[in-house]
Amino acid sequence: MQTIAEIKTAVKNGEKVHWHNAAYTVIVDKHEQYLIKHSGGHCVGLTDEYKPADFFAEETPQQRLEYFRQQLRAEGLSYADTIELQNLEQYIDKHDVELREAAGLPEFEELPAEETYYIEYLNAAKRHARDRAEFATYEEAKEWGRANFENFNSDMIRINQ
Repeated sequence: MQTIAEIKTAVKNGEKVHWHNAAYTVIVDKHEQYLIKHSGGHCVGLTDEYKPADFFAEETPQQRLEYFRQQLRAEGLSYADTIELQNLEQYIDKHDVELREAAGLPEFEELPAEETYYIEYLNAAKRHARDRAEFATYEEAKEWGRANFENFNSDMIRINQ
């Protein structure tokens, strides 16, 4: 969109147009006034004094990520852009160090901790002191519990996380 008139035409035709970032949307009210509305609710009138280059039609998440990459490389990424970038976290490739760093995300996804299992019990050999048996899998814990307790119940198995 090269002119304010083109922006107004796009909005009138049903396109979603933003100013600077997705928090600001161009709308037309019932009096056919064109306004820039912030997601918080306040509005200002759209006048010819605005720079058309500051407006953009709603894009796919991938298109927005490329826009942010260009802004980042030009050292023009604003605080509001950073917030929008963080909101696009699910679309940022896990190997995209440049955008992940700009969004304040870990550069590489951390692997979840491995789950282990345990059974706590009163150990007769230790004068009925509380004891704990650890297992790598649920099946191992269940097998051990059945072999060592007369009244074993699978609810006795706990998960270490």
